[in-house]
Amino acid sequence: MLRGMVGRAAGGELGSEESRALLLAAALARLVYVHRALPAVAPVVPVADGGCLVFAAPAGSEVATAAPGSVVALHADDLHGDGGWAVTATGLAELVAPEEEPELRRRAGEAWGPYDVLLRLPLEVVRGQRLG
Repeated sequence: MLRGMVGRAAGGELGSEESRALLLAAALARLVYVHRALPAVAPVVPVADGGCLVFAAPAGSEVATAAPGSVVALHADDLHGDGGWAVTATGLAELVAPEEEPELRRRAGEAWGPYDVLLRLPLEVVRGQRLG
């Protein structure tokens, strides 16, 4: 099923604003980062913060140690049998300042643990496709 959807995606590029809006509204995303010179993927729960997405990683985890200061990609999609969309943002992940954490944690609800490290990804390079 997915192979057919990807084949129909040609010419279905989303505009920059629509891509950003879809990514900012995503309830779940996948973070792509490099760990020990190999690509790795981890699910994250993003929270919109202006033109950025903020997500949490367990303290001491691969994501918490490998992502800050590195180029990462954040991917979200909504795929179904008759189409959908896929959006990816690429940029430099940065640690969230401690004074910003309480408000972001409040907005995330219970999605993040109390000992998680918060990371921010500015949405500078964003690309999306409508599938189907």
